[in-house]
Amino acid sequence: MHVPGRVSLSLSGLPLRPGTAWGGTARGVLEWACSVGYRWVQIDAAMAGLRPRELDASARREIVTMLRRRGAGISGLDLLIPSAHFADPAHADRAASAVRDAISLAGEWGDRGARLSVTIALPAGKPGAIAADLCTHAERVGAVIADCACPPNATPGMAVAVDPPAVLASGTDLVASITRLASAPASARLSDLDAGGRVEAGTGRLDIGAYRVALSVVGYAGPLVADLRSLRDQEGAARRVRGLVEGTTE
Repeated sequence: MHVPGRVSLSLSGLPLRPGTAWGGTARGVLEWACSVGYRWVQIDAAMAGLRPRELDASARREIVTMLRRRGAGISGLDLLIPSAHFADPAHADRAASAVRDAISLAGEWGDRGARLSVTIALPAGKPGAIAADLCTHAERVGAVIADCACPPNATPGMAVAVDPPAVLASGTDLVASITRLASAPASARLSDLDAGGRVEAGTGRLDIGAYRVALSVVGYAGPLVADLRSLRDQEGAARRVRGLVEGTTE
């Protein structure tokens, strides 16, 4: 039984501004993630400098090459648009178009043996035709679309992205919800929840050991995706969370 023991750093929620450890550019974020020991990164497809529409063929190759030189790879992409945008006629087309662009980029960066996933957050329940269209596009380009909805959406072809705070906030038993999955999730995030909201993994209600075992039971073999959204000390949390899972100290 393989227990997930690697961590990828999600770039979602990391602000691009002077004064942060990574500075004001997407390249700075990528270089910083590698410098603090991450061997996988989860690309934020909404980040300036990493949005698919901003990256020509040369820029896409450069990102992969730069990470490879530093011994790192891409675990997947995030496009965590507010779920309400997919149900709002004023935003739905633009949101779906952005996801399709991210899916196309995931297909380009992945390969047949290791298809990359794009993690999104659709409205819970019945997301309708948009979800079906996204799944069809993902299959066409050789990528995977993974949804953080809790409970999981039942759209054929839609994979699951486990987001512990979303599951815990719903009152659902996290371990039971994972072991009931018909197949392994496409992505598993590493974030926590307390009474005030999202917190650093290991400081809230999440039993990380039980979470890792549950993922192993359903065959998840990918890295845990460290999610630093909403955290005050994102730089420190990035180091501590990696050490917590990989057994290192900073």
